[in-house]
Amino acid sequence: MKLLKISFGLVLALSFCSAYATEHKASAKGDAAKGAVLAKNTCAACHGADGNTSAGAFPRLAGQHPEYLQAQLSAFKSGVRKAPAMTGIVSGLTPQAMLDVAAYFAQQTPKKNVATDKNVLALGKSIYKAGRTGNATLTDVPACASCHSANGAGMPSQYPRMAGQN
Repeated sequence: MKLLKISFGLVLALSFCSAYATEHKASAKGDAAKGAVLAKNTCAACHGADGNTSAGAFPRLAGQHPEYLQAQLSAFKSGVRKAPAMTGIVSGLTPQAMLDVAAYFAQQTPKKNVATDKNVLALGKSIYKAGRTGNATLTDVPACASCHSANGAGMPSQYPRMAGQN
């Protein structure tokens, strides 16, 4: 009888946890329409209204994985990732607002951005595919493709999309 009560309690607890996880996961989606308003009022000056900035100092956010964007915004807000300009901007964002902004930028179409200098293009392609070692002026660099994928699409939540960056 005692084993039956323990089993019933365990099943009940697991059911509750499963229901909570399902409900929590469903609410962890961003609203791109709300994110558009935030992005245009807060992010556009540096990242462009649609996330396709031409300013080389700022990353392009269009087409970026929403999980990655939300994780980075949270890291800026918590102080784990340091950037004075971003810290001030994200300080007033709620977790839902971060999801909304991430959803908006993820839905934007990234513009193509390709180097025009053939020497720079060849060097970049080589470093992306094979990395760079033994250079006296640069530290060793692993192949970018090992984390950001062979085509630059990235891996959601861990590694950003690199294709099309400045």
